[in-house]
Amino acid sequence: MDKILIFLLCLYLCSAKIKINKLDVPSAIRYGSQDFVVLDCDFTSGDHTVTEIKWFIDGDKQIYQWLPKTNVPAQALGKFKDHIDLTYRATNDPNTMYRALRITDLSPEFSGNYTCKVSGPESEDQVTKRMIIYETPDDDLELTISQEDSEIKCSAEGLFPEPNMTLYITNYNMTEIIYQENDESIDLGDDGLFNVSSVLAYDPEDLTETFYYICELSIPGTPFSMNETMIHFQDNKIKAEEDFNLFNSTNSTDSTFEESKASSESVNTVNGFFIIHICCQESSSLRHLPSLVTTFLTVTLLSQFYF
Repeated sequence: MDKILIFLLCLYLCSAKIKINKLDVPSAIRYGSQDFVVLDCDFTSGDHTVTEIKWFIDGDKQIYQWLPKTNVPAQALGKFKDHIDLTYRATNDPNTMYRALRITDLSPEFSGNYTCKVSGPESEDQVTKRMIIYETPDDDLELTISQEDSEIKCSAEGLFPEPNMTLYITNYNMTEIIYQENDESIDLGDDGLFNVSSVLAYDPEDLTETFYYICELSIPGTPFSMNETMIHFQDNKIKAEEDFNLFNSTNSTDSTFEESKASSESVNTVNGFFIIHICCQESSSLRHLPSLVTTFLTVTLLSQFYF
C-alpha cells in the first residue's frame, strides 16, 4: 500500500511540474527577408506557480525577463534592449501573455543559441534552440580557370556566418569526381562578413574527355547553397553568335534555379575547349551531383546543335 501511495505521489508531482512544451525558434532567416521574428516559449505549469520567465543567448547572457506575479513590466537587456517589443503578447492569459520575444530590426549579430527558462519555487524547465540570421553574397560566384597553371579558382564575398566552399572536377557522365578541394581560405572583413576563396590544381593529362569544373558554396545550418559550373568540350571550336537560356525560372535561394544565360561573352573556346558558365542556387547540397542531370542533358542537346 505504501508503494502505491509513493507511486501516485511521484506521478502527481512529476506531471504537475513546470514543463516547456515547445520552443518555437526558426533555425535560419535570410537577412533582409523579414523585419521581425517571434520566439515563443510555450509551457505548462500544472499546479505550480511560475515566478519568472527569462531568455538567454549563448549560455548565460540574459536578454529578457518577465515576472508574472508582480507588477514589474517585462525587461529587455543587453544588446537586445532596443530590439525587443515589450508590448507584444503571445496570449491573453495573465500567466503567459509575455512569455515570447518579438525581436525587431533583425541583423546577423542576433544569431545564436536562444534559451527560454521558466522558473517557480518548486520546479523549473529550460530549452535551447539555435537561430541563424544569414547573409548571402551580393554577387555571383567568381569561377576562373588558368590553363597555364593548370588550376581553377573560386571566390565569393560578403557572407555570414562562416561558409563552406568546395571545388571539384567531374567526368562527362558525372559519375566520378576526378579532383576535389575542400581547403578554402576564409577571411573576416571589417564589416563582420566573411570572404572565401579556394584553389584547385589538376593534371590536364587526366582530363581526356569533356568534363565539368564545379564550385559549390553553402552556409551550414541554413538552406542556402550556390554553385557555378564550367563545362569543357574537347576538340571543338565553337563561336556563339547569339544568346540562349539554359534555365528559365525565378530566382530563389530556397529551392529553384536562378535564371542564367550563356552569351557570346560567356561561351567561348580556349585551346580547343568549349566553355559554358552556369550559375545556379538551390537549397540542397550538390556534392553528390544529382541536381546536375538537367545541366548535363541541356549541354548534350546544345553540343549536338552547335557541333
